[in-house]
Amino acid sequence: MKSCITLFVAALLGVILTATCALAQPASWLSVNDEASKKLTAQVAAALSQALWDENTDARQAAMFALEAMDAGAAPAIPTIAERLRDVDAYLRADSSRILTKLDAPAVPSVIAALYDPDPRVRELAARTFIEMKTTPTSAIPALTQLLWDCVPDVRQAAIEALEAMGPAAKPAIDALVQRLRDPDAYIRGDASRTLVELGPETLPSMLPLLRDGDPRVRQLTARTIEEIEFNLTSGNYIDYTKQ
Repeated sequence: MKSCITLFVAALLGVILTATCALAQPASWLSVNDEASKKLTAQVAAALSQALWDENTDARQAAMFALEAMDAGAAPAIPTIAERLRDVDAYLRADSSRILTKLDAPAVPSVIAALYDPDPRVRELAARTFIEMKTTPTSAIPALTQLLWDCVPDVRQAAIEALEAMGPAAKPAIDALVQRLRDPDAYIRGDASRTLVELGPETLPSMLPLLRDGDPRVRQLTARTIEEIEFNLTSGNYIDYTKQ
C-alpha cells in the first residue's frame, strides 16, 4: 500500500512539474500578468510546498526541482523551502540552498532565521546561501557577525565568506572580523585577513592593537594584512573605496 502511495505522489509531482514548466514558458494565449496565470501559479506553488513534506526523499526532491523551475513563482513556498535546509538528506539541503539563492531578496528573512538553528550544518549552509545572492543581504549582517563567534569552525568560515561577498556593506562587521585574526583555525585566520584587506583602510584602526597581541602568529598575520592594505593604497586599488 505504501509503495502505491509513493508511486501516486511521484505521478502527481510529474503532472505538477509539467504544468510548472509550461508556466515558465511564454504563451501567446496567456499573459504573464493574466489573473488566471497568477492563480494557477499560486496553486501549483502551494501544492509543491506541501509536497516538500513528503516522507519519500525522491518525492521531496522532485517537488524541489519543480519549484526551482517556477523561478519567482515559487516565492510563496520560500518558508517551506527554507525548512528543507534542515532536511535529513544532504542533497535536498543543498537543493534548498541553491533555490533560495536564486529567489534572492524575498528569501533573505527565512535564511536569516536558519542562521540561528541549533544544528551547525544548517547554520553553515544558511550562511553559504547568501554568498551567491545577487542582492546584498545587509539585514543578515548582525546574525552573520554573531556567527563569527560560533563554536564550529565551518560555521565561522561560512560566515566570513558570506560577509566577504557583501563587499563594503560588511563594514559593520569589521571589529568582529579583526578578532578572527586570533582564530585557532589557520584557514579562518587567513579568510579573515583576506576579507579585511578587501574592506580596505577603514579596518586599520581596529587592527593596530593586535600588533601587540601575545600570540606571535597573530602579530605576524596582522602586520601582513596591514602590509597588503598599504600596498593596495599605494597601487591605487582603493581609489573608489571611499565613494562606496
